[in-house]
Amino acid sequence: MHEDRRKRVLIIEDEASIGLMVAEILADEGFGVIGPVGNRREALGALEHRQPHAAVLDLGLEDGFCVGLTRELRARATPFLVFSGHARDSITVPELEGVPWIEKPGGVDAMIRAVTEMVAA
Repeated sequence: MHEDRRKRVLIIEDEASIGLMVAEILADEGFGVIGPVGNRREALGALEHRQPHAAVLDLGLEDGFCVGLTRELRARATPFLVFSGHARDSITVPELEGVPWIEKPGGVDAMIRAVTEMVAA
């Protein structure tokens, strides 16, 4: 059986159209895409069972703000970037220090670059 050797990226985004757009962009770049998932429970399940190499994370999910999820990503040594409508300077929590941050709606090239760097590390 052929094993998929692509780097897996988990898309955590509650707006389906945005999540699907991000998934398509990353799939076109050759990444194995997991999701999109829209809440913390689904994200934790994907982390447990699919073991992504990296994640693209929207901060506001169906079930609220997801700082706890960032702690889980860090505990699993899963690098992530924030793709959010919130400005970086509007949210100051230690869990997000040093994390790549792309404000919606833009930054497709920046996202591809950041994900590529995360999975290479």
